[in-house]
Amino acid sequence: MLSSHLLRHITTSSTYSDELLHKELLDSAAKGKFPLFKSQLTSLLKNTHPKLVFQPKGNKGSPLILAAQKGQNMIVSYILKNFLEVLDLEYTMTVKPEFTGYEVRGATALWCAASGGNVNIVRELLEAGANINHSDSTSSTPLRAAYFHNREEVIMCLLNRGADISIADQLGQSPFMMPVLFDDEDALRLLVTYGKVDLSQTTAAGIDLLHIAIERESKEIFNLLIHLGAKIIWPCRAQSPSPPIPYYTVPEVYQPPVIYL
Repeated sequence: MLSSHLLRHITTSSTYSDELLHKELLDSAAKGKFPLFKSQLTSLLKNTHPKLVFQPKGNKGSPLILAAQKGQNMIVSYILKNFLEVLDLEYTMTVKPEFTGYEVRGATALWCAASGGNVNIVRELLEAGANINHSDSTSSTPLRAAYFHNREEVIMCLLNRGADISIADQLGQSPFMMPVLFDDEDALRLLVTYGKVDLSQTTAAGIDLLHIAIERESKEIFNLLIHLGAKIIWPCRAQSPSPPIPYYTVPEVYQPPVIYL
């Protein structure tokens, strides 16, 4: 009969071995080492419940989220196909996208795939039931993240699946506001065709859409917003007294030829 001391030693060694194996599994998921990932996963599941394998552990992360972030399609597909019943697609973790360098807290697998431009993974996650509007800790949705990083295919995919264009982040910037901020007339025209837009929205600092267009010196965006029915908030709630507003030439069909504000 084994002594209690020996049993504790065996248990401790097994736990350490599983923790090391889980760390290696995460590395394989992030780097797309599919055969090694499958082998490690098979070994780990001998002593660990699948749900515990796939849920994030502190800053160590989740195999699904890491694979989605790094664009590892094969691993994401394998996980979704074989372990969907034990997955929570709304698990989150803190990530640091390579293209920004700053930490993002509360990121789901879908958010990571959207910001990284991995449209095939985005489609798979949505088909598996991922929440299309699940925001990170700053209330930034996958759609806003995709627009911020100029992921055109992902933007179209999310819009066609019904992503909400009006959800604002902690700065008050919604996906609909992003084209105004970036002086992107084509994107603004596109978003108008998807869902009802709130033309009275402002940033968290109280700056309305028309003031943003004015600050960007964008006549095209300004004119389009006027055409859509946007009203300028005067004085601007963000500044007191409000700064002078330059005149803009506006097509006659919308307003008199020249507006002096």
